[in-house]
Amino acid sequence: MHRYRQVYSFRPGKAENTLAFLTYYHFNNLIVEGHKVLSDRIIESVSKALYWNILTISLEKELGSASEIPYQEFTPHYRDWFIYTIKLFRVLKTYDVDVLHILAYNKLFPTLFNKIDSIRIKSFKVILHLYFHPQLFNDLKYYPLKFILKQQMADVVLVASKALKKYLVENMVLPSEYIRIIYPIVPHSFFEYDYATSKKVVSQKRREYGLDESDFVVTYIGHIIPQRGIFELLKAFKEASACISSLKLLIAHSGIVFRDLSIDYLTMLKQLIAKYGLEKKVILVGKQDLKSLYTISDILFFGFRDSFLFTFPPLVVCEAMAAGVPFILRRSILVKELFESFVPVPLYGNVDELTNVLCELPDKSTALLNVSNVIRSIAVTKFHPSIILPRLLKLYYEMGSRK
Repeated sequence: MHRYRQVYSFRPGKAENTLAFLTYYHFNNLIVEGHKVLSDRIIESVSKALYWNILTISLEKELGSASEIPYQEFTPHYRDWFIYTIKLFRVLKTYDVDVLHILAYNKLFPTLFNKIDSIRIKSFKVILHLYFHPQLFNDLKYYPLKFILKQQMADVVLVASKALKKYLVENMVLPSEYIRIIYPIVPHSFFEYDYATSKKVVSQKRREYGLDESDFVVTYIGHIIPQRGIFELLKAFKEASACISSLKLLIAHSGIVFRDLSIDYLTMLKQLIAKYGLEKKVILVGKQDLKSLYTISDILFFGFRDSFLFTFPPLVVCEAMAAGVPFILRRSILVKELFESFVPVPLYGNVDELTNVLCELPDKSTALLNVSNVIRSIAVTKFHPSIILPRLLKLYYEMGSRK
């Protein structure tokens, strides 16, 4: 049986106010899923910029093996949740918390918030932060969250996308002023990457992956699951590579295995590569340094469907935009989330359209440099710390003054 525990750390500041973060797996560096990464980035960035005391409370679960690392869900016994809540309340009281910022709430058992709301007696303000795709509300598991939102138990709700705010306002009839948009924060290091300059060292880097300088490299980054378009990419690549000899496909997967009935998707992918005779055209590698992948790639591929219900917008897309690395994007609500009327990146809706995009790309290398500049300029206005942090700090000061 797994053991659950509540771990916390306290960083004293120069001010009397105290901000508390409630998160999960903050102290486990083995887990790298988007919700945790984004939560950790918020905590790290705010801790450096805010002079308040910072209390970080993390729900942790001991992992039995490496195979248990990905996508951990919290499912402790109801009795354990009651104990956690009492411990949490004691910690919040001990440190005289002014504002509680609950991160990645959809990963926490809904009754926890009910207990927090019933015992806090308005002694501190609560910010509820949601990162996910609006369609997640179609999952019965998150119906309790609908109830919590409709009751407006939190003082403010933060969402990571316009799409989620639109859903909450239109479908759940929540007041617009109750919900604020805070896009995913992307570290400064991504904005410092230079796509054009990186091509000067591409030969050396590509040799490490068995690629030639003359190859046109399309790169897929992430989990091997259908919702990310990997199988339609492979079908389209099969057709396109028959016409364009310079095309190469690099697949950098996480090493996490997802299953469909009796077969896992990674095994299925390997079998299809062999079936299509693409062993010399497709390079399959495990988790890699992102900047190395950026350097050897001409373009990235993001085939996220609207059935991809995890962090939205996906962090890997936000990071690529910040680094100015061009990418192919599937038509979905993600397109409208990232861009306004003008869409600078290639789009597709089905395998045939994707095949055409792949066939045309090698002749558009120069145009991709312009795409790089445009998407980076958009990212600066959405994901840069200089945009996100002031909004968060302003909210904390506002909530702290209401106590």
